[in-house]
Amino acid sequence: MADSKLLVPELTKEEKMGAETARFEELLLQASKELQQAQTNRPESTQIQPQPGFCIKTNSSKGKVFINICHSPSIPPPADMTEDELLQMLEEDQAGFRIPMSLGEPHAELDAKGQGCTAYDVAVNSDFYRRMQNSDFLR
Repeated sequence: MADSKLLVPELTKEEKMGAETARFEELLLQASKELQQAQTNRPESTQIQPQPGFCIKTNSSKGKVFINICHSPSIPPPADMTEDELLQMLEEDQAGFRIPMSLGEPHAELDAKGQGCTAYDVAVNSDFYRRMQNSDFLR
């Protein structure tokens, strides 16, 4: 005949695991609800198909970085300001000028030599892009 005292610790352990599993499921359900609520509270987004522009090549501590500047009329333009006004603002260390843009997630690419690098896609307003093309200062 088996000693029933030997079974009690095993049953208690299983009961504890059941309680932990129930708590885990409760936390998982709560996180799922919070994630769903966050997604429904997110501002509405719009898909755009930007037009190609130019590319800037630079380096970071992690390697080569490309910044692809493209444009779309769907992106609002920055405040209308002359280059002289902007230069004065920068010289006075005022941070009042903002350029609305859409910044894509960094993504891995290969450069012309087949080496890995990071690329960013940045889209600005099409009218502002045309101004940039004609101005070294804005570029």
